[in-house]
Amino acid sequence: MTKIKSISRYTSTYNRESISNAEQVEEKHLTSYTEMDTQGNVILDKTFNKYGELENCISRKYNDKNLLIQEDFYDGDSTDPYESRVNEYDEHNYLVKSTISYMDDSVEEIYTCNDEGHLLKKEVIYADGEACVETACEWGPYGLLHMTEYDDDEEENVIRHYEYDEQGRIIQATVEEKSLLDKHTETYEYENNKVTQTLYNLKGSPISVTISITNNKGELVGKTVETPTQFFKYIYSYDEQGNKKRESMLNRDDLLLNDQQTAYDEQGNEICTRIYSRNIVDNNDEMLLVEMLSTEYTYWE
Repeated sequence: MTKIKSISRYTSTYNRESISNAEQVEEKHLTSYTEMDTQGNVILDKTFNKYGELENCISRKYNDKNLLIQEDFYDGDSTDPYESRVNEYDEHNYLVKSTISYMDDSVEEIYTCNDEGHLLKKEVIYADGEACVETACEWGPYGLLHMTEYDDDEEENVIRHYEYDEQGRIIQATVEEKSLLDKHTETYEYENNKVTQTLYNLKGSPISVTISITNNKGELVGKTVETPTQFFKYIYSYDEQGNKKRESMLNRDDLLLNDQQTAYDEQGNEICTRIYSRNIVDNNDEMLLVEMLSTEYTYWE
């Protein structure tokens, strides 16, 4: 397969009162540019505003093992990075240290991993030598069990807890944010090809229920999201290669509200997504093309 060298993404917006109105305004602008090396590593990322002006730029360097060793962040057209990260790895290719340099300061992040490469602890060492633990993790046979994030005073700030069933599927996730005096819990129930995900607030009351349906290929084909005040239904379809070609959003009465239709090239790369939205202004009730996302590629010879 031919390897991609660069990806340019564009956004076109349309403005018209009715689908029968031939007059429409199209504004097309470059939104992002991504460049890869011959190994497929992303070496350059750029994002642009609606006027085509460069907002952010990230350049990256890799070693001969395709591990990221340096990452520089730029603001707009500036030639001096406002942040640079240099990474170091151990003999297992696990990240063990990142040195972050800012315009007038620098810090070190030290990572401790288990034998599987999962993060156990992240420490931050400041320029004056002061050190503190920022994140601590505990792992089980099925995945992450606990994650604690600490504030600058090394007090517990955000605590995450996960539970799994005997098949290794997550059945509950709890997040407590002490600084915000908030805590919410998500539960997951499985029945054949259906997953019911319920979000509870601090008082234990359900605030949203999401039901996801997959087909025998494991593809998400349907989803409903319900809150005390809203209900939306999503329907997904795929082409023979498994690429999602359509995503439709409907209300409780099965009225189509939004429709996204995506086309791909022969290699399965996304080339165009057309976004339609229902127009109910001025007694018009019809689907209008409001935005198009297009992508252009160059390839390594």
